[in-house]
Amino acid sequence: AMKLRTGYAAIGLSPDVGASYFLARRIGAVRAAQLFMTSDSVSAERCLALGVIDQLHPAAEFDAAVDALVQRLRLAAPGSMAAARRLCHGAAQRPLAEHLALERELLEGNAGTADAREGVAAFVAKRTPRFNGP
Repeated sequence: AMKLRTGYAAIGLSPDVGASYFLARRIGAVRAAQLFMTSDSVSAERCLALGVIDQLHPAAEFDAAVDALVQRLRLAAPGSMAAARRLCHGAAQRPLAEHLALERELLEGNAGTADAREGVAAFVAKRTPRFNGP
């Protein structure tokens, strides 16, 4: 069974190569500090529960799971994906009012696209949408 161990504290060192930056942003400062300070081994299942990883698959199913995710994202509306990424990746640095204004701006921008019209039509018709991008 695969496990994660930060190990820095166990050898008297502190995190490097951005590990503390990225892990704290992903799972929160308190949980990240706990992992770094205890150097405990953490199971793959616990990593999933903490949010360190997004999915867990047996080795035999890994390639198929990756292919399915890639296909799903490839078929998504590019404008919707770009807006979601922009909103989520900047959310922690923006005041709420500014973030809500950006949400509105991006939603209005995407609402007038052919992909949005296709998405709504597919939803109403109960079929899979066929997005074409900008």
